[in-house]
Order: sequence, then structure tokens, then C-alpha cells
Amino acid sequence: MKNLLVIFVFIGFNSATYSQFYNRTDKNWGLYVSAAPFNTVYLNGQTLNANSYQFSTGLMKLVYTGIYPKIGYGYTHFKDNSKYLTSGNGIHSISAGVLIQMNIFDFGQKKIGSTCHAMKCGLIITPEYRYAFSNKALKNYASGEFAGEFGLSFRHVSSSPRKKNRSRTRHYDLYYRNGFTSFYETNGFAGNDKYMSKEIGFRVRFVFHKVYDFLK
Repeated sequence: MKNLLVIFVFIGFNSATYSQFYNRTDKNWGLYVSAAPFNTVYLNGQTLNANSYQFSTGLMKLVYTGIYPKIGYGYTHFKDNSKYLTSGNGIHSISAGVLIQMNIFDFGQKKIGSTCHAMKCGLIITPEYRYAFSNKALKNYASGEFAGEFGLSFRHVSSSPRKKNRSRTRHYDLYYRNGFTSFYETNGFAGNDKYMSKEIGFRVRFVFHKVYDFLK
């Protein structure tokens, strides 16, 4: 009788555990927020120094494994001691790019109960176009900045088939961004002054997936 009771309890536990098994569909959308505390806007050829902060947010979508097209809005805030583009006048910008993520290695593997957990480290590369709007002090004559972003991405994964686990992912990115063309251009006495941009920042990406119960 005791053995029979154990069998019934075991069957009931497994039925509850696997009564829902969620898989992802191709439908998804993502949101990201980033901050670059080490941002430099400088005249081409001058010494670099961290004279501003960069904040940005936007939308993205996973279209293929590791491929995330994205669009966003950014704001550059200059420090009080900045000598560039008039201190106190921030710059608004819009951007579009494609974030490419490639997994490098896994670490921190462990098993909690019946679920396996791990952290994934990936390489990210992002070609990007950004257009800066003129601020209150100086008109921008640049046609837009082409830049490249390089960095590392980290995310937690688990084998759990639960809806909460399968319907969302969160990525943490550390990146370096380098502008290859001018971010901002002003009309000076000897021609246009071309300002370049570099930044080191941190970004969090939230990707939401549409899921369905595989057992229904």
C-alpha cells in the first residue's frame, strides 16, 4: 500500500511538472536601454577626453539567430566643463543598425532541481547609422555618422519549459563604439569643423517572444 501511494505521488508530480511545455514562435520584439558614461565628442585631430554622456533607447527584433535590426533615439549630454558644441546644449539623435551576436562560450553551468542553468558569453558587432539634430546653439551640417560597435554580451539560459522562461530573454552588453565619419559639423571661419564620437557603454536588451503550449 505504501509503495502504491509513492507511485501515485510520483505520477502526479510529473504530470504537474510537464502539463505545460512552451515553445517559441518566430514572432518577437525587443526593447533596449543604454548608457555611455565615457563618451567623447571631439574635433577631428584633437586630444580625446570624456566630455559627455550618451543615453539611448529603442526597439529591435530578432529576425534570424543572432541578427537584431534596431532603431533608436539618443541624447548626448555635455559636461559643464566641456569645450565642445557649447556646454549645456545637448544633442538629440536617431539611429538605425543591425546588431550581430555570436556565442563564444558558456560558463556557470549548474543544475537546480530538474532544471539546468548556464550563462552565455557572446561577441557583438553592430554597424550603425546615426543622425544628430541641430541643437539650440549650433546648426549641424553633417549628413549622418557611420559607426561600428564592438563588445561582449551576457545572458542567462535555462532548460525550463515554463512560459515565463520561454517568453522573454534579457541580454547585458558591454561595448565600445567608434564613429568613422563626423557626428556633428559646424560652419566655422575656415570651413566646417568636424566633430567625431567615441563611447564606452552598457546596454540592457529585453526580447519578448510569442510562445505556445506544445502539449495542447
